[in-house]
Amino acid sequence: MTRNEKPYKTCNLVYFQQNTDRLIEQLKASGRSLVLTVDGQPKVVVQDLAAYQRMCQIVEHAEATMGIRKGLASMKQGSGILLSDAVESLRRKHYIAQQN
Repeated sequence: MTRNEKPYKTCNLVYFQQNTDRLIEQLKASGRSLVLTVDGQPKVVVQDLAAYQRMCQIVEHAEATMGIRKGLASMKQGSGILLSDAVESLRRKHYIAQQN
């Protein structure tokens, strides 16, 4: 994909229905998504499973990174809690016996 190229292609639903096998092969080969339109309006996205899984991994990584950054910022502000207090709170919440 070139710098100015969109990460997806667009086609209408009827064309997709008539050429499903060929278009799915193109999706697999390119890794790009396909936006299906109805009456000229985008309605649904179709993508290869590998591309979808990769997108899910990217989202998961981004969410984890945001959580870590939020935790670090909270820690810098002194608004966190001690590990021992967190463990005790979880122990009580989930009815876990205290280990000696």
